Amino acid sequence: MLVSRGCRVYAPSLPGFGGNPPLPADQRTVAGYGEWAAQFLDAVDVGEAVLVVGHSFGGGVAVTLAHGHPELVRSLVLLNSVGGGRWQRAAGRPGYLGGRPVWSWTLQLARELLPPQRGVGLIVDMWYDVASNLVRNPCGLWEIGRMAAGVDLLAELADLASWEIPILALRGHADGVVPRKAFEAVCAALGREGSVIRGNHCFLLADPASFDEVMANVLAVGSGSATHPLLEAVP
Repeated sequence: MLVSRGCRVYAPSLPGFGGNPPLPADQRTVAGYGEWAAQFLDAVDVGEAVLVVGHSFGGGVAVTLAHGHPELVRSLVLLNSVGGGRWQRAAGRPGYLGGRPVWSWTLQLARELLPPQRGVGLIVDMWYDVASNLVRNPCGLWEIGRMAAGVDLLAELADLASWEIPILALRGHADGVVPRKAFEAVCAALGREGSVIRGNHCFLLADPASFDEVMANVLAVGSGSATHPLLEAVP
């Protein structure tokens, strides 16, 4: 849909996903993935600053890409992004995040990938990708989950705001994966209000027409010209 609006879209699979080899162990950080994204942009020879869209863990990658290479990023759109500070561990319960165990967050994410209103075909397509990554790289998925739960990018976000890089933070009203307080922390670091839109954590997969509408509004209000390339940072 975005292509029909005149955008060139790059949607790379991150290292360790989609059959790609993982990053070396010493580079397996959110900043390491951001550096990989910068190398990707160089490899595809974009040649200009891009509008970067980061969803969930990809939002953290987008932030570190912009922070490490501000010359590559025209503007940022963060959708249900991680990075809003460390989720509090439940007292006396090691391994619990935000009062819930890691497996609970995983089940919630799985539930949001099963939108009953969208039909069997979409469900099968999405779960084929999820299952493929589970088979290829189960440890990598767990590592990403732990990394996403603990990442704190508030200082980086404050820097980006001071550098006057346009950033739009969006949250699905029914997001059950990234806590609302984490979204509010992101907005506070940016010094501006975010926007809450209808949808859950994975709404852009479950309802691509709504995602297209959101991005149409982003392009229309000047976060980037529709003729500029757009990078969607997703695992």
